[in-house]
Amino acid sequence: MTPILLVPKRIEITLEEIQNDAYENARIYKEKTKSFHDRMITKKKLNVGDKVLLYHSHLKLFPGKLCSHWIGPFVFSNVFPYSAVEITGLETKYSRSMGIA
Repeated sequence: MTPILLVPKRIEITLEEIQNDAYENARIYKEKTKSFHDRMITKKKLNVGDKVLLYHSHLKLFPGKLCSHWIGPFVFSNVFPYSAVEITGLETKYSRSMGIA
């Protein structure tokens, strides 16, 4: 004769409640983390004529200790709304429009 296991209905409800609580706690944690990171973001005032360096992300493909990831210097030649800028190179004839996050 095989034994019959009786599972009370209360355990199934408890597991569902635990899952809902875990989901709710994860949502609250995500909201708090997002608000913390959003508070750490500072607004930058961009002015025409400011000198900047441009981060060259393609150099990550060829890692090296002496390799500089920054190119430039550049100057903001035009600043558009919502942090979009146009830069021109000081040493080279380089001009480019881009958005800054």
